[in-house]
Amino acid sequence: TAPDLLKLLLLPVLAFANNETTTVYTQPFSPHEIGSYPIADHNTSQQEPMPMENTGNMFLMLFGLSRQGVDMSFLKPYWPMLTTWADYLQQSLPFPADQLCTDDFTGRLANNTNLAAKGIVALEAFAELCKTMPSKGDESKCEGYRTAARDFAATWKKLGWDGDHSNIAFGHSDTYSIKYNMVWQKSLELDGPFDWEAIVPAEIAYYKTKANKYGVPMDYRHTYVKLDWLSWAAAMAEKESDFESLFEPIYQQAEDTTCRVPLTDLFDTVTAQCAYGQKAFVARPVVGGVYMKMLMKETVKSSTLPPTSTSSSTLTSKSINIISV
Repeated sequence: TAPDLLKLLLLPVLAFANNETTTVYTQPFSPHEIGSYPIADHNTSQQEPMPMENTGNMFLMLFGLSRQGVDMSFLKPYWPMLTTWADYLQQSLPFPADQLCTDDFTGRLANNTNLAAKGIVALEAFAELCKTMPSKGDESKCEGYRTAARDFAATWKKLGWDGDHSNIAFGHSDTYSIKYNMVWQKSLELDGPFDWEAIVPAEIAYYKTKANKYGVPMDYRHTYVKLDWLSWAAAMAEKESDFESLFEPIYQQAEDTTCRVPLTDLFDTVTAQCAYGQKAFVARPVVGGVYMKMLMKETVKSSTLPPTSTSSSTLTSKSINIISV
């Protein structure tokens, strides 16, 4: 809803990664951080390594700017670097190496299907972004990235699917994890790379079978969930009743927990308690994830989403209220 602000936030990351500062960065993918404010001084060795996670994030946000009508000519000096990042994704997918994702507190995981989903959707987003750069983008190369993303998505479905849902990682049968990264295909109004109807409705139905009183655990290994990821999963649902089923426990956790801190974004779905105590995962900007459904209604309200119902209006009010709990 404020694309110019997002652009201003991304420019320092692009400049840092492009070695426009005195701090050297040498990796062929997006950095995880640029330093401690106000100095961009975290060199390559000081980075927390999340290559696919961070590269995917940058492509999704940059394409989001394009979707909002921002003049993308500011990317011209960064286009060779961004192409290198895209090549990294293409070479690394569909099987992410043993690496961290944003859920670094769970440790490294090779062949992470949720991380792969982010990389695959991000590669599709880059392909679309590439088409908006006529002075720098070779259209046949742009189409090549798109074709690769579609092929990776087909492989993902073939090897990551386990009857009625996807596994946490390729080769890990009888497991699950919330595929919250797929929300960006819907949020950015992409027509691929995943066959949405063949995957997401089944995923949503499966998540509901795993729900505890305070939500669906983020994967089969734990009883906790991230508030933002559960919000994103809920926003993936096409049926309003499914959205409410997944989202309502977030509000209920904030109401019932005895862990009275500024809103936590990691809580136990059985007990409603803060998963890491009262000093971690507290009062962080990621709680803005509760607004994903509202954001999508704002961007596509004229076409793909139904009018706001009374029940969804109530949930909107609740999502606003829990920010101030």
